[in-house]
Amino acid sequence: MNKDKEFEKIMSEINSGLTGEPEKDMAFLNEQSKKYKNHKYSKEILRACGRLMYDVVPDDVRKKLDKVANEHFSRIDDSLNQAEQFLFKKEFNKALKIIEDLIFELDENQPYRNDEVSEYYNFEEFFEEILFRDLNSPEKELRRVPVPYTRIYNIYGYTLYELDKFDEAKKCLEIGLGWNPVSFKLMSEYIEIFKLKGDLENFFKLTINAFKIAFRPQNVARCFRNLGYYFAEKELYSEAKAAYIMSLQFERDSEQALKELYYVDEKTNHKLEKPPIEKVKEYSEKYGFPIGADLNVLNLAYQCGIKSLENHNPDGARYFFSILYDLTHDPEIKAALDKLPVPKSEE
Repeated sequence: MNKDKEFEKIMSEINSGLTGEPEKDMAFLNEQSKKYKNHKYSKEILRACGRLMYDVVPDDVRKKLDKVANEHFSRIDDSLNQAEQFLFKKEFNKALKIIEDLIFELDENQPYRNDEVSEYYNFEEFFEEILFRDLNSPEKELRRVPVPYTRIYNIYGYTLYELDKFDEAKKCLEIGLGWNPVSFKLMSEYIEIFKLKGDLENFFKLTINAFKIAFRPQNVARCFRNLGYYFAEKELYSEAKAAYIMSLQFERDSEQALKELYYVDEKTNHKLEKPPIEKVKEYSEKYGFPIGADLNVLNLAYQCGIKSLENHNPDGARYFFSILYDLTHDPEIKAALDKLPVPKSEE
Protein backbone atom coordinates (compact mmCIF):
# COMPACT_ATOMS: atom_id res chain seq x y z
CA MET A 1 0.00 0.00 0.00
CA ASN A 2 1.23 3.50 -0.81
CA LYS A 3 2.50 5.19 2.38
CA ASP A 4 0.14 8.14 1.93
CA LYS A 5 -2.79 5.79 1.32
CA GLU A 6 -1.84 3.73 4.35
CA PHE A 7 -1.71 6.83 6.54
CA GLU A 8 -5.00 8.09 5.11
CA LYS A 9 -6.66 4.71 5.77
CA ILE A 10 -5.51 4.72 9.41
CA MET A 11 -6.64 8.30 9.99
CA SER A 12 -9.96 7.60 8.28
CA GLU A 13 -10.53 4.74 10.70
CA ILE A 14 -9.58 6.94 13.66
CA ASN A 15 -11.88 9.74 12.50
CA SER A 16 -14.75 7.30 12.08
CA GLY A 17 -14.35 6.35 15.75
CA LEU A 18 -14.98 9.87 17.03
CA THR A 19 -18.34 10.38 18.72
CA GLY A 20 -18.55 14.13 19.23
CA GLU A 21 -18.41 13.63 23.00
CA PRO A 22 -15.19 15.32 24.26
CA GLU A 23 -14.35 12.96 27.13
CA LYS A 24 -14.91 9.81 25.08
CA ASP A 25 -13.05 11.21 22.08
CA MET A 26 -10.04 12.32 24.15
CA ALA A 27 -9.79 8.86 25.69
CA PHE A 28 -10.21 7.24 22.27
CA LEU A 29 -7.49 9.39 20.69
CA ASN A 30 -5.12 8.60 23.55
CA GLU A 31 -5.77 4.91 22.98
CA GLN A 32 -5.08 5.27 19.26
CA SER A 33 -1.82 7.13 19.94
CA LYS A 34 -0.69 4.25 22.12
CA LYS A 35 -1.95 1.66 19.65
CA TYR A 36 0.21 3.02 16.84
CA LYS A 37 3.26 4.02 18.92
CA ASN A 38 5.39 1.34 17.25
CA HIS A 39 3.96 1.81 13.78
CA LYS A 40 6.34 2.98 11.04
CA TYR A 41 4.22 6.15 10.76
CA SER A 42 3.82 6.59 14.52
CA LYS A 43 5.13 10.18 14.46
CA GLU A 44 2.68 11.19 11.74
CA ILE A 45 -0.25 9.47 13.46
CA LEU A 46 0.63 10.98 16.84
CA ARG A 47 0.73 14.46 15.34
CA ALA A 48 -2.60 13.94 13.56
CA CYS A 49 -4.20 12.68 16.78
CA GLY A 50 -2.84 15.74 18.57
CA ARG A 51 -4.54 18.01 16.06
CA LEU A 52 -7.78 16.08 16.50
CA MET A 53 -7.50 16.39 20.28
CA TYR A 54 -7.40 20.16 19.96
CA ASP A 55 -10.60 20.00 17.90
CA VAL A 56 -12.50 17.79 20.36
CA VAL A 57 -11.57 19.41 23.69
CA PRO A 58 -14.27 21.52 25.37
CA ASP A 59 -14.38 25.21 24.45
CA ASP A 60 -13.08 26.36 27.85
CA VAL A 61 -10.02 24.10 27.53
CA ARG A 62 -9.40 25.26 23.96
CA LYS A 63 -9.53 28.89 25.12
CA LYS A 64 -6.92 28.16 27.78
CA LEU A 65 -4.69 26.47 25.21
CA ASP A 66 -5.13 29.42 22.85
CA LYS A 67 -4.24 31.83 25.66
CA VAL A 68 -1.01 29.97 26.39
CA ALA A 69 -0.12 29.89 22.68
CA ASN A 70 -0.90 33.59 22.24
CA GLU A 71 1.28 34.49 25.22
CA HIS A 72 4.11 32.39 23.74
CA PHE A 73 3.91 34.11 20.35
CA SER A 74 3.59 37.50 22.03
CA ARG A 75 6.90 36.87 23.82
CA ILE A 76 8.49 35.97 20.49
CA ASP A 77 7.20 39.21 18.94
CA ASP A 78 8.52 41.19 21.91
CA SER A 79 11.96 39.65 21.46
CA LEU A 80 11.98 40.40 17.74
CA ASN A 81 10.82 43.98 18.32
CA GLN A 82 13.59 44.46 20.85
CA ALA A 83 16.16 43.04 18.44
CA GLU A 84 14.95 45.43 15.73
CA GLN A 85 15.31 48.36 18.12
CA PHE A 86 18.94 47.39 18.71
CA LEU A 87 19.47 47.11 14.96
CA PHE A 88 18.05 50.60 14.51
CA LYS A 89 20.59 51.85 17.08
CA LYS A 90 23.32 49.84 15.29
CA GLU A 91 23.89 47.80 18.45
CA PHE A 92 24.30 44.64 16.41
CA ASN A 93 25.83 42.37 19.06
CA LYS A 94 22.91 43.02 21.40
CA ALA A 95 20.47 42.17 18.62
CA LEU A 96 22.47 39.03 17.82
CA LYS A 97 22.28 37.83 21.43
CA ILE A 98 18.49 38.18 21.50
CA ILE A 99 18.00 36.36 18.20
CA GLU A 100 20.40 33.52 18.98
CA ASP A 101 18.81 32.95 22.40
CA LEU A 102 15.39 32.88 20.74
CA ILE A 103 16.46 30.40 18.07
CA PHE A 104 18.09 28.16 20.68
CA GLU A 105 14.86 28.13 22.69
CA LEU A 106 12.77 27.35 19.63
CA ASP A 107 15.10 24.59 18.46
CA GLU A 108 14.98 22.98 21.90
CA ASN A 109 11.19 22.76 21.73
CA GLN A 110 10.71 22.20 18.01
CA PRO A 111 7.38 20.49 17.23
CA TYR A 112 7.50 21.31 13.52
CA ARG A 113 9.53 18.78 11.59
CA ASN A 114 8.77 17.49 8.12
CA ASP A 115 7.58 13.90 8.15
CA GLU A 116 6.36 11.32 5.66
CA VAL A 117 3.00 12.99 5.08
CA SER A 118 3.46 16.67 5.98
CA GLU A 119 5.76 19.57 5.25
CA TYR A 120 5.90 22.63 7.51
CA TYR A 121 6.34 26.19 6.23
CA ASN A 122 6.04 29.72 7.55
CA PHE A 123 4.41 31.64 4.72
CA GLU A 124 3.78 35.26 5.69
CA GLU A 125 0.84 35.76 3.38
CA PHE A 126 -1.54 33.68 1.31
CA PHE A 127 -0.07 34.41 -2.12
CA GLU A 128 3.30 33.02 -1.00
CA GLU A 129 1.70 29.64 -0.38
CA ILE A 130 -0.07 29.79 -3.76
CA LEU A 131 3.24 30.57 -5.47
CA PHE A 132 5.00 27.77 -3.62
CA ARG A 133 2.37 25.23 -4.62
CA ASP A 134 2.50 26.38 -8.24
CA LEU A 135 6.30 26.31 -8.45
CA ASN A 136 6.84 23.04 -6.58
CA SER A 137 3.69 20.89 -6.90
CA PRO A 138 4.21 19.37 -3.41
CA GLU A 139 2.96 15.84 -2.91
CA LYS A 140 2.77 16.09 0.88
CA GLU A 141 0.25 18.08 2.87
CA LEU A 142 1.44 21.61 3.61
CA ARG A 143 1.07 22.85 7.18
CA ARG A 144 1.59 26.48 8.12
CA VAL A 145 3.84 27.07 11.12
CA PRO A 146 2.66 29.82 13.50
CA VAL A 147 6.21 30.60 14.64
CA PRO A 148 7.42 33.61 12.57
CA TYR A 149 10.54 31.91 11.22
CA THR A 150 10.62 34.10 8.12
CA ARG A 151 10.90 37.22 10.24
CA ILE A 152 13.29 35.59 12.70
CA TYR A 153 15.78 34.49 10.06
CA ASN A 154 15.45 37.73 8.13
CA ILE A 155 16.50 39.67 11.24
CA TYR A 156 19.17 37.08 12.07
CA GLY A 157 20.65 37.16 8.58
CA TYR A 158 20.65 40.96 8.46
CA THR A 159 22.37 41.14 11.86
CA LEU A 160 25.10 38.72 10.82
CA TYR A 161 25.51 40.64 7.57
CA GLU A 162 26.02 43.90 9.45
CA LEU A 163 28.62 42.19 11.65
CA ASP A 164 30.52 41.12 8.50
CA LYS A 165 29.80 37.46 9.26
CA PHE A 166 28.87 36.75 5.67
CA ASP A 167 29.31 32.97 5.61
CA GLU A 168 27.21 32.65 8.75
CA ALA A 169 24.60 34.98 7.27
CA LYS A 170 24.45 32.85 4.13
CA LYS A 171 23.86 29.65 6.15
CA CYS A 172 21.30 31.42 8.32
CA LEU A 173 19.32 32.67 5.33
CA GLU A 174 19.40 29.19 3.78
CA ILE A 175 17.71 27.88 6.93
CA GLY A 176 15.17 30.68 6.69
CA LEU A 177 14.49 29.83 3.06
CA GLY A 178 13.86 26.27 4.16
CA TRP A 179 10.96 27.61 6.23
CA ASN A 180 9.78 29.93 3.45
CA PRO A 181 11.31 29.26 0.02
CA VAL A 182 9.22 32.01 -1.62
CA SER A 183 10.05 34.81 0.81
CA PHE A 184 11.42 37.66 -1.30
CA LYS A 185 12.79 39.33 1.84
CA LEU A 186 14.94 36.32 2.65
CA MET A 187 15.90 35.67 -0.96
CA SER A 188 16.96 39.27 -1.64
CA GLU A 189 19.21 39.29 1.45
CA TYR A 190 20.64 35.94 0.38
CA ILE A 191 21.37 37.27 -3.12
CA GLU A 192 23.06 40.35 -1.63
CA ILE A 193 25.73 38.16 -0.06
CA PHE A 194 26.80 36.89 -3.50
CA LYS A 195 27.05 40.48 -4.67
CA LEU A 196 29.20 41.41 -1.69
CA LYS A 197 31.52 38.46 -2.23
CA GLY A 198 31.94 39.34 -5.91
CA ASP A 199 30.24 36.18 -7.17
CA LEU A 200 28.52 38.02 -10.00
CA GLU A 201 27.42 34.98 -11.98
CA ASN A 202 25.50 33.42 -9.10
CA PHE A 203 24.24 36.88 -8.15
CA PHE A 204 22.83 37.18 -11.67
CA LYS A 205 21.35 33.66 -11.80
CA LEU A 206 19.65 34.02 -8.43
CA THR A 207 18.26 37.41 -9.42
CA ILE A 208 16.74 35.99 -12.60
CA ASN A 209 15.13 33.26 -10.49
CA ALA A 210 13.91 35.79 -7.90
CA PHE A 211 11.53 37.33 -10.48
CA LYS A 212 9.44 34.17 -10.02
CA ILE A 213 8.62 35.11 -6.41
CA ALA A 214 8.47 38.91 -6.80
CA PHE A 215 4.80 39.87 -6.53
CA ARG A 216 5.15 43.36 -5.05
CA PRO A 217 6.31 46.34 -7.17
CA GLN A 218 9.25 47.15 -4.88
CA ASN A 219 10.46 43.56 -5.21
CA VAL A 220 10.33 43.62 -9.00
CA ALA A 221 12.17 46.95 -8.82
CA ARG A 222 14.91 45.36 -6.73
CA CYS A 223 15.34 42.54 -9.25
CA PHE A 224 15.89 45.11 -12.00
CA ARG A 225 18.31 47.08 -9.82
CA ASN A 226 20.27 43.88 -9.29
CA LEU A 227 20.40 43.36 -13.05
CA GLY A 228 21.52 46.95 -13.50
CA TYR A 229 24.36 46.41 -11.05
CA TYR A 230 25.42 43.19 -12.79
CA PHE A 231 25.43 44.79 -16.23
CA ALA A 232 27.28 47.87 -14.99
CA GLU A 233 29.96 45.69 -13.41
CA LYS A 234 30.28 43.90 -16.75
CA GLU A 235 30.51 47.32 -18.48
CA LEU A 236 27.36 46.55 -20.43
CA TYR A 237 26.08 50.05 -19.93
CA SER A 238 23.16 50.03 -22.39
CA GLU A 239 21.80 46.93 -20.66
CA ALA A 240 22.43 48.52 -17.24
CA LYS A 241 20.57 51.68 -18.21
CA ALA A 242 17.63 49.64 -19.49
CA ALA A 243 17.50 47.68 -16.23
CA TYR A 244 17.58 50.79 -14.03
CA ILE A 245 14.87 52.46 -16.11
CA MET A 246 12.72 49.33 -15.75
CA SER A 247 13.36 49.41 -12.01
CA LEU A 248 12.04 52.95 -11.82
CA GLN A 249 8.84 51.84 -13.54
CA PHE A 250 8.06 49.86 -10.38
CA GLU A 251 9.57 52.15 -7.73
CA ARG A 252 9.65 55.68 -9.07
CA ASP A 253 11.14 57.31 -5.97
CA SER A 254 14.04 54.87 -5.55
CA GLU A 255 17.06 57.00 -4.72
CA GLN A 256 19.32 54.01 -5.24
CA ALA A 257 18.09 53.37 -8.80
CA LEU A 258 18.41 57.08 -9.66
CA LYS A 259 21.91 57.16 -8.21
CA GLU A 260 22.97 54.07 -10.16
CA LEU A 261 21.42 55.43 -13.33
CA TYR A 262 23.42 58.62 -12.89
CA TYR A 263 26.55 56.50 -12.42
CA VAL A 264 25.92 54.78 -15.76
CA ASP A 265 25.41 58.16 -17.46
CA GLU A 266 28.66 59.41 -15.95
CA LYS A 267 30.55 56.34 -17.17
CA THR A 268 29.24 56.92 -20.70
CA ASN A 269 29.72 60.71 -20.66
CA HIS A 270 25.94 61.16 -20.83
CA LYS A 271 26.00 60.02 -24.45
CA LEU A 272 23.97 56.85 -23.95
CA GLU A 273 20.38 57.22 -25.14
CA LYS A 274 17.45 55.67 -23.33
CA PRO A 275 17.07 52.19 -24.89
CA PRO A 276 13.79 51.84 -26.83
CA ILE A 277 11.36 49.10 -25.82
CA GLU A 278 12.51 46.96 -28.77
CA LYS A 279 16.01 47.00 -27.31
CA VAL A 280 14.73 46.10 -23.86
CA LYS A 281 12.90 43.13 -25.38
CA GLU A 282 16.10 42.10 -27.11
CA TYR A 283 17.98 42.19 -23.79
CA SER A 284 15.15 40.30 -22.12
CA GLU A 285 15.39 37.46 -24.62
CA LYS A 286 19.18 37.44 -24.58
CA TYR A 287 19.63 37.35 -20.81
CA GLY A 288 16.43 35.61 -19.74
CA PHE A 289 14.67 38.19 -17.61
CA PRO A 290 11.01 39.28 -17.95
CA ILE A 291 9.94 42.71 -19.19
CA GLY A 292 8.24 43.66 -15.98
CA ALA A 293 6.73 41.27 -13.46
CA ASP A 294 6.91 37.54 -14.11
CA LEU A 295 4.04 36.38 -16.34
CA ASN A 296 3.33 33.38 -14.16
CA VAL A 297 2.92 35.66 -11.11
CA LEU A 298 0.49 37.84 -13.07
CA ASN A 299 -1.49 34.86 -14.37
CA LEU A 300 -1.74 33.32 -10.91
CA ALA A 301 -3.01 36.55 -9.37
CA TYR A 302 -5.57 36.92 -12.17
CA GLN A 303 -6.82 33.32 -12.00
CA CYS A 304 -7.09 33.43 -8.21
CA GLY A 305 -8.98 36.71 -8.42
CA ILE A 306 -11.45 35.24 -10.92
CA LYS A 307 -11.89 32.12 -8.81
CA SER A 308 -12.58 34.28 -5.75
CA LEU A 309 -15.31 36.10 -7.68
CA GLU A 310 -16.83 32.79 -8.75
CA ASN A 311 -16.81 31.68 -5.10
CA HIS A 312 -18.50 34.94 -4.02
CA ASN A 313 -15.42 35.97 -2.04
CA PRO A 314 -14.96 39.72 -2.67
CA ASP A 315 -12.20 40.05 -0.06
CA GLY A 316 -10.19 37.36 -1.79
CA ALA A 317 -10.81 38.94 -5.18
CA ARG A 318 -9.68 42.32 -3.86
CA TYR A 319 -6.48 40.77 -2.46
CA PHE A 320 -5.50 39.07 -5.71
CA PHE A 321 -6.61 41.85 -8.06
CA SER A 322 -4.73 44.39 -5.92
CA ILE A 323 -1.53 42.38 -6.38
CA LEU A 324 -2.17 42.31 -10.11
CA TYR A 325 -3.07 45.99 -10.39
CA ASP A 326 -0.04 47.16 -8.39
CA LEU A 327 2.17 45.28 -10.85
CA THR A 328 0.44 46.30 -14.06
CA HIS A 329 -1.78 49.38 -13.50
CA ASP A 330 -4.17 47.70 -15.91
CA PRO A 331 -7.36 49.85 -16.18
CA GLU A 332 -9.54 46.74 -16.60
CA ILE A 333 -8.26 45.36 -13.30
CA LYS A 334 -8.86 48.76 -11.69
CA ALA A 335 -12.42 48.65 -12.98
CA ALA A 336 -12.87 45.15 -11.51
CA LEU A 337 -11.56 46.41 -8.16
CA ASP A 338 -13.91 49.39 -8.22
CA LYS A 339 -16.89 47.08 -8.70
CA LEU A 340 -16.12 45.12 -5.54
CA PRO A 341 -18.08 46.02 -2.39
CA VAL A 342 -16.29 48.25 0.10
CA PRO A 343 -14.84 46.24 3.03
CA LYS A 344 -16.82 46.70 6.24
CA SER A 345 -13.71 48.06 7.97
CA GLU A 346 -13.65 50.95 5.47
CA GLU A 347 -17.34 51.80 5.54
